[in-house]
Amino acid sequence: TEIDKRFTRDEKRHLLKGLWRVAFADAELLAHEEYLIRKIADLIHLPFEDFLRAKIEAKEAFFGEG
Repeated sequence: TEIDKRFTRDEKRHLLKGLWRVAFADAELLAHEEYLIRKIADLIHLPFEDFLRAKIEAKEAFFGEG
């Protein structure tokens, strides 16, 4: 994909964090939302640790944790 080719690892993680923020926007994370974000992470070859870090950061930002 163009994102995979042109984005840096940090840019990819930032993109994923934005997707997580959208998923948390209604305060309910559904299985298909997580599946879709995981699929996108795989397609842009983002390491699993970055997938998790983006999820945690977005969750903390939304729910005010941390």
